[in-house]
Parts: sequence; structure tokens; C-alpha cells
Amino acid sequence: IRDAESLIAHIKEHSPPNLSKIIIIIDEIQEITDFESAIRYFAAKEQYDIYITGSNSDMLSGELSSRLTGRFVEIPVFGLDFNEFCTFHNKEQNSESMKLFLKSQKVIISVNTVLDYLGYLAASHLAMPVKRLDIRGKKTFEVGEKYYFQDTVIRNALFGYRISDIGQIMENVVWHHLVSHRYEVFTGDQGGREIDFVAIRNNERIYIQVAYLLASESTIARESGNLLEIRDNYRKIVVSMDDFAGGSQEGIEHVRLIDFLKKFD
Repeated sequence: IRDAESLIAHIKEHSPPNLSKIIIIIDEIQEITDFESAIRYFAAKEQYDIYITGSNSDMLSGELSSRLTGRFVEIPVFGLDFNEFCTFHNKEQNSESMKLFLKSQKVIISVNTVLDYLGYLAASHLAMPVKRLDIRGKKTFEVGEKYYFQDTVIRNALFGYRISDIGQIMENVVWHHLVSHRYEVFTGDQGGREIDFVAIRNNERIYIQVAYLLASESTIARESGNLLEIRDNYRKIVVSMDDFAGGSQEGIEHVRLIDFLKKFD
């Protein structure tokens, strides 16, 4: 089965005539030339329920929707979350900080070029952008987004483990956990104060701050203070690696990272 014609013939040959519903599952669909025409052919018939998967750049491209046309549901597949695989290590970045880092390495590159490369990473699902949300105005900003790598092995291979990155690592794993559980995730902007994550799913909204340890009054004031400035009744959480956590203060929950990853859904 190498082209649309042979795929159509094969499915027809093996479709029982008296069934009201036939499920078709095709893996590595990109190996079939002009597969779109075969999928459109069967999608037009109510008898068929079709699932396709693939693993090359065409399958990941936003152009796929226009090539298939008609109604379909895309199911994104994320890397393993904590409960599936207990190894994580990533780092968030944005285009300006990347440019500055490259400049420190004697590599001169423009922000637009960095944005182009980030676009390629996002299209391949290796890195995902997180837009900034104006909490007061409830609108998203067109600039200032952050990027998080999906595959933590890539960062480990490039940079190794650095304890100084622990805060960024924690942010990354919290982000990954949220998107894996189908939240739409933003970085919040509260009148110039940053909220690490605003997670939205259905009509639910959750504000989350991530801190390594709440070891001082100033750290507690910074992390909780940003959340206290938000004047609504949605859930607010501070996630840390403190040994002792739990309960809430002024409506703000304090949750250990390990508990967040195991129990939060």
C-alpha cells in the first residue's frame, strides 16, 4: 500500500458490507503518496471513523488541516509527564534572551532570525511558545512570549545538569504538566507583575507561581504578593520544593512540587 488508490482498494476489500460503523486506523500515513485524497474519500462516507498518525514534518505542519479539509480533530501528543516518566530537565527562553546569549558567545544574530528559528522549533513541536496574558484586560500580547522545550533530553545533552537552573527547571516541568493535562497555558501580566502561569481549561482558571524554596519572608511576599494582587476568586497556588507545604494563607495554596505532579489534574 504505497498510494491513495491502493489504500482505497485495500480498505474496500476488507470492509464488511453489513457493518454500520467501520473504524480505520492508519499509522505512518505519510508513507502513502497522496494519502489526503484517500482520507477525504472515506471521510465523506458516514460508515467510516478514521484515525491517522504520522511522524514527519508534514504531519506536524499547520498545512495539514488545509490539505485534509472537512471536519477533523487533532490530538496533540506531549512528552511523558512526571507520573509517566520521572526524569525532567528543561529551560524556558524568549527571543531577546536568546539573542543576548548568542551575542555573549560571539554569534551576532537579529531577533527576527531568532524568531524564525523558534518558529521552526514550534512547528516541529520541539519547543512550544507560551503567550503573555494581560490579566486585567484579558487580552494576549503579541510579544514577550516564552518558549519551553518538549523533549528534556535535548537540554540535558546540550548543557548538562546545573543546580543554578533549578527555578527554570521547575517552571518547565509545571508548564509541561499543565499542557499535558489539556490546560491552555499563559504567562500572566498583572500591571507589570509577572504571574508564572495562568492555566485555563473549560471555565476553570488557575494562577500558579513557582519558587524553589520559600526560605525567607521576602520570597514569600514576592510569590504570594503577586497572586494577592489578582482581584478574583479563581484558584491560586504557589508550587515549591519545600519539605513542608500544604494548607493555604489568605486563599493561596502552598503545594509541594512532587504533590502537584502526582495529584494535580
